[in-house]
Amino acid sequence: QQHMQQQGQLGEQQQAWQQASRHKQRHRVQQQCARHDCLLGSAGPAAAEVLHSCRVTQSENGITNGIEIFNSCSYGHCVMTSNNDCCVRIFDIEGCCPRQRVSFPFAVNYSTVRPDGSGLGGGPVMAVVGDDPIAWLVDCRSGLEVMKLKGHGDYSFAAAWHPAGHLLATGNQDSTTRVWDIRQNSTPLAVLAGSMGAIRSLRFSPDGAFLAAAEPADFVHVYDVGLGFSSVQEIDLFGEVAGISFSPDAEAFFVAIADTLYSSLVQFQRVERQEF
Repeated sequence: QQHMQQQGQLGEQQQAWQQASRHKQRHRVQQQCARHDCLLGSAGPAAAEVLHSCRVTQSENGITNGIEIFNSCSYGHCVMTSNNDCCVRIFDIEGCCPRQRVSFPFAVNYSTVRPDGSGLGGGPVMAVVGDDPIAWLVDCRSGLEVMKLKGHGDYSFAAAWHPAGHLLATGNQDSTTRVWDIRQNSTPLAVLAGSMGAIRSLRFSPDGAFLAAAEPADFVHVYDVGLGFSSVQEIDLFGEVAGISFSPDAEAFFVAIADTLYSSLVQFQRVERQEF
């Protein structure tokens, strides 16, 4: 009965997706994610012409807080959305069809899938953070809890996996980034303090050498992973930080500034002493 109910929910979601896709609308992009030749965005009403449009959920509280594109042996090439209606949803990119939905007892602010082949067993494992001080690790296929990471003092907004799959960083409203070794998860491996605000965005570099943590405005911190996060470069900017990203070769680092007057994309280049 539970299986039939889940299939029915996915069927309704797929119907809503296909119905909304028939109508081109104007939108303002609120979340965006790119990987290789794929670009996806989450939008609200107003501002840009899009070629493909759909509703992720019919819920009035279904704001999309985060988007991730991933590829796994179990699911193939997929997109995962983190929604304010307490759900994580996985869609097939090729046909834009819903594959899975996992519910949580809190609004989900971000979710990210552990890199393939890193060996927790079962289906791909995702880290989920939201309006809860606990970071959840959950099996994508079954929705079953794998473990919980406790230590933050407030709600979390960001999470990122190290490319090797054994380290997870979580960013919180308590103005800290906590780095967890999930092989020894009782206490965080490192607690990294911000300057002024919550940690809203986290990214490991593709080569695993650096961890970048962005505050809502003005400050981005770049930590040296090889030195146990003890060495940090603080980037002091002006304006609200819309997001951060490394280039695929880890030679460049980008910070998006979402300021009314100074909106820009700032690029930093890696130098020999391994700073940005």
